[in-house]
Parts: sequence; structure tokens; C-alpha cells
Amino acid sequence: MSSILIVDDEQSIRKVLKIFLDKQGYNISTATKLAETYSLLKEKKFSLILLDINLPDGNSLEYIKKIKELNNNSSIIVMTAQDTMNNAIHFYNIFNSKCQLNMYQINVTYFL
Repeated sequence: MSSILIVDDEQSIRKVLKIFLDKQGYNISTATKLAETYSLLKEKKFSLILLDINLPDGNSLEYIKKIKELNNNSSIIVMTAQDTMNNAIHFYNIFNSKCQLNMYQINVTYFL
């Protein structure tokens, strides 16, 4: 069974993603800060990391190389509620154009 790490400081986002992915049969872990993320990455390997950009203890784009060093085989999906291209350009530049960049705007309505 694949393991997924959800990193987001918004409880509602973590909850909705966890409920959906649990139902799909994935093993889910969650974190609200980069410090929590590092601890989890040292303990366990993840197939996928869903990573919010703006976290209480920093901008995850600044630390994404360290995250990849701790869990090199994971795919990372970077998420943000900000409607700006600056984050996408910054992320693209960090990896020297060696990443696949897909921009999606998703409007989600959910009921808990």
C-alpha cells in the first residue's frame, strides 16, 4: 500500500484530502509544519507528498531540496491557495527546469 504525506497548515484541507485518500486505500500521514514534515520523512518513506507552500515555519519552496534529500523517491505535488505565477516560476527555477510543471486552478466546494 502506498504512503502519502499531506503537509498543510489548514486543518480543513488536511481533513478532506485524508478522508478522500483513506477511502482510496492509501496510508496517510499528515503534518502542519516543516519541522513535523522533516521528522516524518526521517521515520518513513512516502510515495507522494502533497505540500502546501506557505507553512507557519517557512516557505516550503525554500526547503524542497532538503525534503527531496530526505525522501528522494517521492513525487511531490506543490499546492497553494495563492493565485500567483511567482511561486510556480520560483519552483521551476529551483530545479533548473528539470521538473514537470503543470498549473491547475481548482475550485473545490466540500462539506464536512
